[in-house]
Amino acid sequence: MVGPAIASEILFSARMLDAAEALTHGLVNRVVPAADLETEVNGLAATVAGNAPLTIEAAKSAIQAAGSDAADAAADRMNALATACSMSADYAEGRQAFAEKRAPVFRRR
Repeated sequence: MVGPAIASEILFSARMLDAAEALTHGLVNRVVPAADLETEVNGLAATVAGNAPLTIEAAKSAIQAAGSDAADAAADRMNALATACSMSADYAEGRQAFAEKRAPVFRRR
């Protein structure tokens, strides 16, 4: 997740990074006060859980493929996943819910 220089410093020194350093180096996405942590985590989890599950699965696969040496080989799979998402009942539900200004009800179909 970090370049060789930062990885070397962390590993060779065995120094603990504080939250600000971890954020600066991209090791964490955000830093929140300890008192707000549970609320932030639950809010993020609820946001992710409320999104279309097929799209979340496709996004996970795309992220994993992009970070691998076989990213080119995974392009066809990513295209197939994107097509499956756009052809799914969940996609249609998301579009309909948006048009009707209501929260979507995804069924993983």
